[in-house]
Amino acid sequence: MNFRGTPDWFGEVSPWNPEFSLEVKNGTLHYTFRVAKAAYCDDSLRPGSFVEGLWEKDVAELFLGGPGEFYQEINISPSGAWWSATFKGYRERIRAVEFPAQIEHHRTPDSWSVSFSAQVKDLEGWQNLAPDEFRVSPTAILYGPEPSFFAWNWDPDLKSEPDFHRKDLFKPLIRS
Repeated sequence: MNFRGTPDWFGEVSPWNPEFSLEVKNGTLHYTFRVAKAAYCDDSLRPGSFVEGLWEKDVAELFLGGPGEFYQEINISPSGAWWSATFKGYRERIRAVEFPAQIEHHRTPDSWSVSFSAQVKDLEGWQNLAPDEFRVSPTAILYGPEPSFFAWNWDPDLKSEPDFHRKDLFKPLIRS
């Protein structure tokens, strides 16, 4: 899956051109997010640190699930910090989940990108599922200074509040 330059949750075109790529190859999930804006993040966070609350600043997010209500959320900051949790239903958190992951991050004065890779076997959101049952929802929150919400599986809606935890946003993963 590759998407670029999508409107935000409310249909506004972003000058930042957010884009992502996502694939599962040889049992590994590869997710890359990039955007043409200065990073707004906590620079005191070390790359690879596991920190809750990253959504309060710029963040790339990935929601993983399958049939049923169970799902997993993964957040990656422009600093390279990350966080993940599992949920048994809509916003019903079970626990934070740390697992082996590779994270790369790159920043310039007017852009940032992150790449996140993990073995599918370590992703609780997809455990015990056949690959054709994998569902995914790549999202992002970008501040400038007010937050803009991006969900690539979403048709812009001027009436509803942004809510990335909605299972109707989880779509089949096109595998390569």
